[in-house]
Amino acid sequence: MLEAFLAHTPGLRIGLPATADDAYAMTRAAIVSDDPVVMVESRMLYPTKAEVDLSAPVEPIGRSRVRRRGDDVTIVTWSQMVPKCLEAAEALAADGIGATVIDLRWLSPLDLDPVLEDVCRTGRAMVVHEAVKTGGFGAEIAATITEHCFSDMRGPVVRVASADVPMPAAPALQRVAVPSAGDIADAARKMMG
Repeated sequence: MLEAFLAHTPGLRIGLPATADDAYAMTRAAIVSDDPVVMVESRMLYPTKAEVDLSAPVEPIGRSRVRRRGDDVTIVTWSQMVPKCLEAAEALAADGIGATVIDLRWLSPLDLDPVLEDVCRTGRAMVVHEAVKTGGFGAEIAATITEHCFSDMRGPVVRVASADVPMPAAPALQRVAVPSAGDIADAARKMMG
């Protein structure tokens, strides 16, 4: 995943859509932007089919979206991990755990106000991303959450990321290296424990 490398470049805008509608809307926003924009699409999302609103107005760059609301834990994610986090939130709901899922969508500029507000409300934060944990962009988000919400938190920010290994070519091994919905739900249950 390239996001940490790209986000380290001041002035470069980085978008990571998780839905077909976002891919369309964010690309339109990138086209009209005066800044250089890199759209990082996950090829794992390409088979996803969905309706796209072609009549929506062009949106500004840099807006996150709350995909689901819950009262117990805030899950912050982007790109391919969004559907997995939503699936994990469904499993957690069956256990009586309410998870908010926030899709950042843009890593530059970074819209963290909804994240900080929700983490201060729930007291628990988890950052989930596809990149490896070491040096991953999730560390930046975890640090910012800690800086702003420390007194409201019930425990440390938890990061769920891919294993610190070169990405294997075999799909079966990729499924082991990249976090699954089950891995995300298990990490949230442990936080609640």
